[in-house]
Amino acid sequence: LGDFNGGRDRVYSLFQKAGFISSYGQQNGGKEAAVTHLTHEGTAVGVDFIWYRTWGLGSDKPHNNTNNQGGGAKGDGTDENKSEKVKSKMALAVSKSFALPKKDSTETWPSGFTESDHRPIVSEFQLGAPHDDSDNNQDASS
Repeated sequence: LGDFNGGRDRVYSLFQKAGFISSYGQQNGGKEAAVTHLTHEGTAVGVDFIWYRTWGLGSDKPHNNTNNQGGGAKGDGTDENKSEKVKSKMALAVSKSFALPKKDSTETWPSGFTESDHRPIVSEFQLGAPHDDSDNNQDASS
């Protein structure tokens, strides 16, 4: 998921329970950017997140390759356009995440920042080998 506008509320918790991770929080010891938006009333709030999850990247869990929630072309669960299994052994990790402008603290709204009413959150991800590759561990013990 990309830019997510919402505070640390029930929806934030719902995303976490669904296995999503905030890239900024992950990179900053669980601490989110306190101020990413200046409301039309002038209130500074932290409501912008970049969510990601690794589900499907290193497992054999189904990865739906259709926009059809029923699985089949007609949404009836038929084998047509069936979900495929993802068998990759790749891991997704956040390598950096920050709010722009970088030189300013995320505790307050940056003085002179007028380009937008939201501070962009920027995250860089790396795709690579997982930290714990059980297939390699089994081969080494054989």
